[in-house]
Parts: sequence; C-alpha cells; structure tokens
Amino acid sequence: MTDFTFTFPTRGHFGQGVAASDLKKELNGLGCRVMLCIGLGSVRSNGLYDEVKGVMEEASSTAASS
Repeated sequence: MTDFTFTFPTRGHFGQGVAASDLKKELNGLGCRVMLCIGLGSVRSNGLYDEVKGVMEEASSTAASS
C-alpha cells in the first residue's frame, strides 16, 4: 500500500431542503471525487441518499459511497 495522509473535515447542515441547496454550494469547493459515509439504512429509507446523489450527479461529482 502506498503511504498517504488525508483530512476529513466535517460540516453539518440541518433543516428541510438544505441537502439540495447547501450541497450545491459545498460541492463547488471540492474536487471531482466525494466519499459519502452513511449508516445502515435510514438515509436510504427516507430518500436523503437519492436526493444527495442526484445533486452530486448534477454537479458532475463522482460518488463513492461506503
């Protein structure tokens, strides 16, 4: 394995509809790859994952989820 270092800054946005509006702003400052770290199911079952992934695809970011 190649040695590497990464930073993992975290920023939380809370409220109805902020996923689409705030995420677009955040993605402008990021590179072309974004990693989503999610739990076992609530994000998918409530539709937030699909909403976020859609915004990322619109912004031409490549999503790698885990």
